[in-house]
Amino acid sequence: MKKNYDVVLFDLDGTMMDTSNGVINSVQYAMEKLGRERLADEKVRKFIGPPLHAAFVEYAGMDEEKAHQAVAAYRERYAPIGVLEYTAYPGISELIRDLKKAGKKVAVATGKPEKFARIILEKEKIMDCVDFITTPELTDTKDIKPLLVKRCLEKLGRNAVMIGDRELDIHGALENGIDSIGVTYGFGSMDEFDQATYIAKNVDEIRSILI
Repeated sequence: MKKNYDVVLFDLDGTMMDTSNGVINSVQYAMEKLGRERLADEKVRKFIGPPLHAAFVEYAGMDEEKAHQAVAAYRERYAPIGVLEYTAYPGISELIRDLKKAGKKVAVATGKPEKFARIILEKEKIMDCVDFITTPELTDTKDIKPLLVKRCLEKLGRNAVMIGDRELDIHGALENGIDSIGVTYGFGSMDEFDQATYIAKNVDEIRSILI
């Protein structure tokens, strides 16, 4: 059933943009710089979405100190090169613009540092359609998606829905008592969306729920 939400929250990586190339290439750069073997494809793809520090600990087996070094090395490559190695999902920019035309408030709640998120949104010419953007601090090492969602709701209102491709997005919505849309075209899997309010296979299906 379609619900008339006033506020639409988007995750960025895997929901608005396919940022996999930039993330994967920068993770492998960091591994090599620290003298580690490159990660297998199935492991390196898990870095897309979660906080970087936590991902290096969990998926690369690093201790806290090494993970901090790996994040610094990652950003050496990501800042000048990796941030631009992305592709917008078909129809997402048009959806954002149409949501604004329909009177919705649009927010972006992403684990990506704000300066990188803004570079992407401005390049896609949709930053002017975003009412609020919230991201972790560079020093944050754990998942804070529930806090990011909370900030959006406090700023824009609670009649809202969170859209994302990972279970972190769904949990962020649940912990704040709002609906969620799990998208299957991103970097997650169907078993991450057991508690999602809706599931969408593409941007057109997101549109059909929201407009």
